[in-house]
Amino acid sequence: MPSTEANFVYLLRSTSTPNKTYIGVTNDISRRIRQHNGEIAGGARSTRRYRPWKFYALFRLRSRQDALRLEWRAKHAGTRKEERGVDGKVKKIERLAAMFAGARRVL
Repeated sequence: MPSTEANFVYLLRSTSTPNKTYIGVTNDISRRIRQHNGEIAGGARSTRRYRPWKFYALFRLRSRQDALRLEWRAKHAGTRKEERGVDGKVKKIERLAAMFAGARRVL
């Protein structure tokens, strides 16, 4: 049974180095962006160097398990020619999200 809690897969884009991106999962998007930007503790180590970050795309999924699966696939699946670059990464996540019932882009 899916939880009532919102689960998101997100794509961050660095505002200081626009070709740098990060894909992650969270259930609290406002807390998570503050962590990545160093305002509060807990951001991913790999995002420290290219701060500040902004959400570039956000996908809502029915369960945390689905969100984690989509994140893993987005990071490990092969990349098609048309899925290169920042906008291409969004296309890739959209393509992969279609495999999950109820997944939808919210940003």
